[in-house]
Amino acid sequence: MTKSASMDAVNELIIAIIEKEYALLLDGVKSGRLEPQNAEAFKITRWLTHIVHGEAVLRSYLNDLAEADKAGRNLVVDKFARVNDAIPRLTHNPRVEAIAQAETQWMREAAERYPHVIKAAPEEAFRKYVSSELETLSDATLELYFGEVQAALVAGRNFVEMRHSVLCRRMGTTLRDKEALLARAAEK
Repeated sequence: MTKSASMDAVNELIIAIIEKEYALLLDGVKSGRLEPQNAEAFKITRWLTHIVHGEAVLRSYLNDLAEADKAGRNLVVDKFARVNDAIPRLTHNPRVEAIAQAETQWMREAAERYPHVIKAAPEEAFRKYVSSELETLSDATLELYFGEVQAALVAGRNFVEMRHSVLCRRMGTTLRDKEALLARAAEK
């Protein structure tokens, strides 16, 4: 498979995942279990979440969504219920803590490197949000995600920085240029 074909497959998977997640969000709002969110902001946020993943993680997560649906579960509702401590932990898989630790470290490092572009939430709140989402994933998806995290750590890649770089490119700039522009504006 060519790199272009692989990217097309990844993009198709991300679109399918976001459509499913948005439907779950709407179901949660309709049932009164979730607060309404801006549709475009939700979709961009979810796109940024998924854009760093390879095809295997995305396929596995799409399968998680389908399996949850068969079981009558809404993973978006479950995530926010965990964020709010409204339900008990969904898994005790140690990969949740390992991935959340890496994502939190990446957020801290990216916010230090690009303080005008990347505004870090308080670390405990960020870790709680990430962990809550990770708890909705199957063991198979967690294992694949953990593999990606380990590879990124070895290669010196930062998923948070990668997500923001992709967003900046989509806006016609680079993360470095956006940081410089916002830093100059802050000095005035």
